[in-house]
Amino acid sequence: MVGYRYFANGRAQTWNDGSTYAGEGVTAHTRSYEWPHALSEIIGSLLAAGLVRERFDEGKTLPWRFSELTTPIDGSWEFGPEWRDRIPCTFTTAARKPRAGSPREGPPRRGEWGEQAARSDLSLVRGRRGGGRHVSDP
Repeated sequence: MVGYRYFANGRAQTWNDGSTYAGEGVTAHTRSYEWPHALSEIIGSLLAAGLVRERFDEGKTLPWRFSELTTPIDGSWEFGPEWRDRIPCTFTTAARKPRAGSPREGPPRRGEWGEQAARSDLSLVRGRRGGGRHVSDP
Protein backbone atom coordinates (compact mmCIF):
# COMPACT_ATOMS: atom_id res chain seq x y z
CA MET A 1 0.00 0.00 0.00
CA VAL A 2 2.66 2.49 0.98
CA GLY A 3 4.83 3.06 -2.06
CA TYR A 4 5.96 6.66 -1.62
CA ARG A 5 7.80 8.67 0.99
CA TYR A 6 5.65 10.03 3.85
CA PHE A 7 8.28 12.11 5.69
CA ALA A 8 10.07 14.92 3.87
CA ASN A 9 13.73 14.55 2.96
CA GLY A 10 14.18 17.88 1.14
CA ARG A 11 13.76 16.38 -2.32
CA ALA A 12 10.70 16.51 -4.53
CA GLN A 13 9.08 13.48 -6.06
CA THR A 14 9.12 14.04 -9.83
CA TRP A 15 6.30 12.82 -12.06
CA ASN A 16 5.81 12.82 -15.80
CA ASP A 17 2.09 12.22 -16.02
CA GLY A 18 -0.54 14.23 -17.90
CA SER A 19 -3.55 12.98 -15.93
CA THR A 20 -5.60 15.39 -13.84
CA TYR A 21 -8.19 15.15 -11.08
CA ALA A 22 -10.09 18.02 -12.71
CA GLY A 23 -11.72 15.97 -15.46
CA GLU A 24 -11.04 13.50 -18.20
CA GLY A 25 -8.48 15.62 -20.06
CA VAL A 26 -4.72 15.82 -19.78
CA THR A 27 -2.42 18.63 -18.73
CA ALA A 28 -0.30 20.49 -21.26
CA HIS A 29 2.84 20.25 -19.13
CA THR A 30 3.23 16.75 -17.80
CA ARG A 31 6.24 17.09 -15.48
CA SER A 32 5.29 17.93 -11.92
CA TYR A 33 6.97 17.94 -8.52
CA GLU A 34 5.42 16.98 -5.20
CA TRP A 35 6.88 17.41 -1.73
CA PRO A 36 5.50 15.18 1.00
CA HIS A 37 4.32 16.91 4.17
CA ALA A 38 3.69 14.76 7.23
CA LEU A 39 0.51 15.51 9.12
CA SER A 40 2.59 16.70 12.09
CA GLU A 41 4.38 19.19 9.81
CA ILE A 42 1.08 20.63 8.54
CA ILE A 43 -0.60 20.92 11.95
CA GLY A 44 2.66 22.15 13.51
CA SER A 45 2.97 24.90 10.88
CA LEU A 46 -0.53 26.16 11.67
CA LEU A 47 0.23 26.22 15.40
CA ALA A 48 3.67 27.82 14.88
CA ALA A 49 1.97 30.59 12.87
CA GLY A 50 -0.13 31.37 15.93
CA LEU A 51 -3.38 30.09 14.45
CA VAL A 52 -6.00 28.45 16.63
CA ARG A 53 -7.18 25.04 15.51
CA GLU A 54 -10.91 24.69 15.13
CA ARG A 55 -11.35 21.26 13.66
CA PHE A 56 -9.73 18.26 12.07
CA ASP A 57 -11.60 15.68 10.01
CA GLU A 58 -10.61 12.58 8.08
CA GLY A 59 -12.63 11.27 5.16
CA LYS A 60 -13.13 8.05 3.26
CA THR A 61 -14.09 9.53 -0.13
CA LEU A 62 -13.01 11.98 -2.81
CA PRO A 63 -14.90 13.20 -5.90
CA TRP A 64 -12.10 12.08 -8.25
CA ARG A 65 -9.99 8.95 -8.68
CA PHE A 66 -6.71 9.70 -6.97
CA SER A 67 -5.26 6.19 -6.91
CA GLU A 68 -5.49 2.92 -8.77
CA LEU A 69 -6.47 1.40 -5.41
CA THR A 70 -9.77 3.29 -5.35
CA THR A 71 -13.15 2.24 -6.67
CA PRO A 72 -16.28 4.24 -7.53
CA ILE A 73 -18.98 4.12 -4.85
CA ASP A 74 -22.12 6.31 -4.96
CA GLY A 75 -20.54 8.97 -7.21
CA SER A 76 -17.30 9.19 -5.19
CA TRP A 77 -14.05 7.27 -5.04
CA GLU A 78 -12.80 5.35 -2.04
CA PHE A 79 -10.29 2.66 -1.23
CA GLY A 80 -11.33 -0.93 -1.82
CA PRO A 81 -12.71 -3.03 1.06
CA GLU A 82 -9.26 -4.19 2.22
CA TRP A 83 -8.11 -0.58 2.89
CA ARG A 84 -11.35 1.41 3.36
CA ASP A 85 -11.36 1.19 7.15
CA ARG A 86 -7.58 1.29 7.60
CA ILE A 87 -6.46 4.57 6.04
CA PRO A 88 -8.22 7.86 5.23
CA CYS A 89 -8.41 9.24 1.69
CA THR A 90 -8.38 12.82 2.93
CA PHE A 91 -8.05 15.08 5.89
CA THR A 92 -9.38 18.58 6.39
CA THR A 93 -8.23 21.03 9.01
CA ALA A 94 -9.57 24.46 9.87
CA ALA A 95 -7.68 27.15 11.77
CA ARG A 96 -8.24 30.82 12.45
CA LYS A 97 -6.49 33.87 13.78
CA PRO A 98 -6.97 34.15 17.55
CA ARG A 99 -9.45 36.71 18.80
CA ALA A 100 -7.83 39.81 20.27
CA GLY A 101 -7.06 39.32 23.96
CA SER A 102 -8.30 35.73 24.05
CA PRO A 103 -5.98 32.75 24.34
CA ARG A 104 -8.98 30.37 24.28
CA GLU A 105 -8.84 27.61 21.68
CA GLY A 106 -11.69 25.92 19.91
CA PRO A 107 -14.62 27.06 17.83
CA PRO A 108 -16.22 30.43 18.47
CA ARG A 109 -19.12 30.59 20.90
CA ARG A 110 -22.58 31.36 19.56
CA GLY A 111 -22.69 34.97 18.32
CA GLU A 112 -18.93 35.62 18.51
CA TRP A 113 -18.39 35.80 14.75
CA GLY A 114 -19.31 39.10 13.17
CA GLU A 115 -19.20 40.18 9.53
CA GLN A 116 -15.71 41.62 10.04
CA ALA A 117 -14.26 38.56 11.81
CA ALA A 118 -10.89 37.41 10.57
CA ARG A 119 -11.00 33.73 9.70
CA SER A 120 -8.55 31.48 7.92
CA ASP A 121 -9.80 28.07 6.80
CA LEU A 122 -7.43 25.59 5.27
CA SER A 123 -8.62 22.50 3.45
CA LEU A 124 -5.76 20.16 2.68
CA VAL A 125 -6.13 17.04 0.63
CA ARG A 126 -3.37 14.52 0.22
CA GLY A 127 -2.68 13.99 -3.48
CA ARG A 128 -3.25 10.78 -5.38
CA ARG A 129 0.35 9.77 -4.79
CA GLY A 130 0.48 10.90 -1.18
CA GLY A 131 2.18 14.19 -2.00
CA GLY A 132 1.43 17.49 -0.41
CA ARG A 133 2.33 20.69 -2.23
CA HIS A 134 2.15 20.29 -5.99
CA VAL A 135 3.99 22.36 -8.62
CA SER A 136 3.97 21.84 -12.39
CA ASP A 137 6.66 22.84 -14.85
CA PRO A 138 5.55 25.64 -17.20
